[in-house]
Amino acid sequence: MPSVTAAEVKEFLPIDYDVQDGTISILIAGVDDFLERALGRKIASAAEYIDHLDGGGFALWPVNRPVASVTSVTNLSTEDIENSDNYVLSDDRIHRVDGLDWADYYPGCWRVTYSGGEVAPSGLKMAALQLIARQFDNHGGKITQSAAGYGMTWEKLMSSDIWVLLGPLGRGAQQIG
Repeated sequence: MPSVTAAEVKEFLPIDYDVQDGTISILIAGVDDFLERALGRKIASAAEYIDHLDGGGFALWPVNRPVASVTSVTNLSTEDIENSDNYVLSDDRIHRVDGLDWADYYPGCWRVTYSGGEVAPSGLKMAALQLIARQFDNHGGKITQSAAGYGMTWEKLMSSDIWVLLGPLGRGAQQIG
């Protein structure tokens, strides 16, 4: 589920016609992808997910956080399902109870079925709306533009005002763009 709906974008901009709906859908998808990379996490509503995760570390990190519960952890190299007594969910990570690292047979060797994700918090919605508005107002990604003696300079896509909204939302947040 996207961070914002087309109706929310149209109300924010404000747009009261349907001719731009295709553009708005493209902008929503692009901004969601951008935010997922910047936050280091998926933007998704709560649902059941299956991830193929690498071992080799002290924890398995499901993609769609927060993680509500773990249904199963399967070692794909043997097709053995881990006994739920052998792992614990803590801080959106799956840790082995014995304290050992998860074996690393090959990339994606652990299949984790779990419930996770969340409805986009208001800070994320506001950041997405601001990014979409900036992209909508600046088709083509120009930095400066002038006509008839008037000039306009656009700031970079992800400025500090948006980082303030996103700060608490991502552990792996990195400034990109």
